[in-house]
Amino acid sequence: MKAKGRLCWIILCTGLWLVSCQTPPEPTPKSDPAPQLKPGEPKLDSRVEPELKLDSKEIPKTVSRPAPSLTIQSQARSIGAKAKRLGEDRWEISKKGRVLILTEESRVAELNGTVLFLNDGFIERQGALRLGELDYEYTLKPAMDPLALRLGSRKVVIDPGHGGSEPGAGNENLGTLEKDLNLDVATRVRDILESERVNVVMTRYDDRVVSFEDRLKIANRAMPALFASIHFNSALNTQAEGIETYVLTPPMAISTNDNLLSSRQGFLLGNGFDYANFEIGYLVQRKLVADLQRVDRGLKRARFKVLTELPCPGILVECGFLSNDKEALLVNTPVFRQRLAKSLAEAIVELLPEK
Repeated sequence: MKAKGRLCWIILCTGLWLVSCQTPPEPTPKSDPAPQLKPGEPKLDSRVEPELKLDSKEIPKTVSRPAPSLTIQSQARSIGAKAKRLGEDRWEISKKGRVLILTEESRVAELNGTVLFLNDGFIERQGALRLGELDYEYTLKPAMDPLALRLGSRKVVIDPGHGGSEPGAGNENLGTLEKDLNLDVATRVRDILESERVNVVMTRYDDRVVSFEDRLKIANRAMPALFASIHFNSALNTQAEGIETYVLTPPMAISTNDNLLSSRQGFLLGNGFDYANFEIGYLVQRKLVADLQRVDRGLKRARFKVLTELPCPGILVECGFLSNDKEALLVNTPVFRQRLAKSLAEAIVELLPEK
């Protein structure tokens, strides 16, 4: 009996020793009990904050909608300009002698009286009238804060459009071909510029075909301060008339004569000069219209191949409509073409550094 009691005592002590050697378990953290959902009540996503619900005893108060943070007034203020409504649908943006007139629901605008075209138009966006981002960046800003332009050298490339088997536009009644008028005006511009000690490179000197690629190669080899392409216009509407100046369309913007979203493109080499292009195109268009007293068809934007890969600012001038018999008769006279060449050459000289 004593031996049996001693054995039980040994077993009990051994068991207590083994229990004392074990690591006690981690305590279970306390947590609030999960809320009980009512039948049919959806579970809340832990990433989304639930909406606050009004107490059924409270009467909801009408909260006035805050004014949009971005308006045409705030866009103007951001660049130090002022915006004011002129009438029912017209606005004026002004700064230091520059005045931009916008018309609601329209792409047409005027800068100090010269017509230009917006990308998306001046429309209501999210409850407020304002310009789109592209028009703010590539029209409003350069219009209100013009570059103090003095181009880097006195070298210019003059590009007479078309040539050889590519006649361009024409007027059958007068037997006039665009390619001949382009070369004639370009040669006159060259002569005037050279008399002002400007180094002029021509993309063609006679009646021959020069591809767009070769024209761009000539420009890139010459590394000029400015590229100016000379053309005459044509339209199905035989009453269309006047002068228009084109510059390269900014990245992702829609060209003036194209309303297709698919026409948007990314950055091209020539887009490196978008601000300079705007100012040069505006100054050239303004001077030509004023000097020649022709219809102002505006500063426009297009992705003409000859403007896309330039190493410098570039413009393309449409000097009149050969499809309009009256205007074709005018541009067919040497006197008018000399006046045209003189005006364009003077506009270019004003952009160049001193002799």
